Amino acid sequence: MSNFAKVYWDNNVPISEEFGDRYFSDCGAIEETKYVFLEHNQLKERFNNLQTNEKFIIGETGFGSGLNFFTTCALWQEQQNIKSQLHYISFEKHPLKPNDLYKIISSIPEFNIFCDEFIPQYKLLFDGFHRIFIAKNIYLTLIIGDIEETITQVIHPIDAWFLDGFNPNKNIAMWSDKTISQIARLSSHKTTFATFTANSNVRKTLIKNGFNVYKDKGFGIKREMLFGNFSGTLQTKYEKPYYAISHNNIVKDIAIIGAGISGATTAYALAKRGYKVTVYERNSMPASEASGNYQAMLYGSWSSFDGELTKLSKSCYRYAHYLITYLLEKDSEYQECGIVQLAHNKQQAKRNVQLISDNKLEELVSIDTHYEKNTVKLSSGLWLHPPALVNKLLSHPNIKLICDTEIVQTNLIAENKWMLLTQNNINFTHDALVICNSFMLNQFEQTKNIDIRKIRGQITEVRGDNQLNTVLCGSGYITPPLNNKYTLGATFDFENISTNVTEKDNLENIAKLSEILPEIAKNIDLSTINGRANIRVSTYDYLPIVGPISDETWFKATYNHISKDKNFRFNNECKYLPNLYIHTSHGSKGMMSAPICGELIADYIDNSPLAIIETLRTMMHPNRLWVRDLIRNS
Repeated sequence: MSNFAKVYWDNNVPISEEFGDRYFSDCGAIEETKYVFLEHNQLKERFNNLQTNEKFIIGETGFGSGLNFFTTCALWQEQQNIKSQLHYISFEKHPLKPNDLYKIISSIPEFNIFCDEFIPQYKLLFDGFHRIFIAKNIYLTLIIGDIEETITQVIHPIDAWFLDGFNPNKNIAMWSDKTISQIARLSSHKTTFATFTANSNVRKTLIKNGFNVYKDKGFGIKREMLFGNFSGTLQTKYEKPYYAISHNNIVKDIAIIGAGISGATTAYALAKRGYKVTVYERNSMPASEASGNYQAMLYGSWSSFDGELTKLSKSCYRYAHYLITYLLEKDSEYQECGIVQLAHNKQQAKRNVQLISDNKLEELVSIDTHYEKNTVKLSSGLWLHPPALVNKLLSHPNIKLICDTEIVQTNLIAENKWMLLTQNNINFTHDALVICNSFMLNQFEQTKNIDIRKIRGQITEVRGDNQLNTVLCGSGYITPPLNNKYTLGATFDFENISTNVTEKDNLENIAKLSEILPEIAKNIDLSTINGRANIRVSTYDYLPIVGPISDETWFKATYNHISKDKNFRFNNECKYLPNLYIHTSHGSKGMMSAPICGELIADYIDNSPLAIIETLRTMMHPNRLWVRDLIRNS
């Protein structure tokens, strides 16, 4: 069964085959949304009363056709909340296919202004969280999966709930005690709710979980509806406080060290939200190190087994794909040519067969019959020119780039500000600091003992005519040519960290090419070969380092009992180094994982709902490395 909803149409209204229920009324659907959800949550008044930089968070149980979301967006823009943010978190187990959704919203004139922004982002909807932008201050977090499971991954409190699943008698999970109790967990004394239904079981479940419930006249032919507010208190306790979200003081001026893909995506995410960002780069231009290869590919760790790296790929891939195709020029800076994954050994052949049978990845994976048996094609795969992406990201008017400036020391000073000292003894002071300097992470006092792996990689560039129209991956990879130049890669060297190009590594890349495309390899003119070597950074669990970090000495003294019992429950509040964040260690997949992780850093600083599932957030949390040290040294 496909992840997409199966529907049939009746008078231009989609009907769910699974639940036998309409997505919306064919008589005044927008007016019903306004009456039930907007009016009974007092949204017009609450939007008007928002202060500068205040956020309003809506939770919806069932994205469906998107009518509630787009109607809310229209109301938001009518109120001209230019300096506030609307965050809309919506759950959907089976999203409508892009063509079906486009058919709906393009047929409603008042929604046409959202089509051009929304539709290009509504694709590659794997299980998990998907951050989508509408206008400059509307953020949709579309959560794909069973709500009873996915709602446990949300930790940000909600201001207003739209309870809008299909008929409670047909869609039991959406209205279950398990789901409603999680809705209560995310509610505070100011949280309201509204729903079209007056089902007695729904009413009793809401009351049981701490909601004051009232009835009102239903819309149209519906006799009654329910609305109300939460009477309890927000539940904010973390089982592991060393991964908790800290609520920061408001900052305006942020420093970023490093102008590679990590620093650029972080700067872009913050600049879009109005922050003043200064990026410091030790080289004469951005993307001078591992992010500076001539061509790279957008590639994830895909598996039918939903392990950590696959979850990371699902969380990151769609947003990275959108950002690349949104910012870069087609053909000259990127090309969505697809990526063919060859079955170059038994293990990969088995993995390919499993990928083909995984219906949750069917939007991504297809069978490729041009090459050997069990070859798959990732149809949305692409190559890109990484320096072009980094430079486009850094071109935002709220970003100031300072090159030829190496930061050698970072010091926390009064009022929790950060003073940066350059190699020329020049000081800069900022409200907050994000360290994105790859293999140079250990040069600062606060991060000197973070255990990272430095991995030398060399790519090879060769001249050739256009005989290839897709990226090929086997024991190595080759991209289609850009300006008659192929990119081959890449070596992995855990011992040598020299960035000098070697003939040995070029020949190794060509040997890998011979296994993939011998007809191209045998025609290479060795006099045209160029190479580029640099240092990738990875962790020992292969996950990036993204988020705030605690002082090492304080952490290991406070949480020393982890060395005896890694599951011990602490009751204290975790102290983080104020306004300090890390974003690094993407290994060879930074083009895929850095963009959404840049959003995650912005969410931390902005005190916003998070762009990534909670389990993955904690897996990437910098404090996990101090936890691992305690366990390893026990």
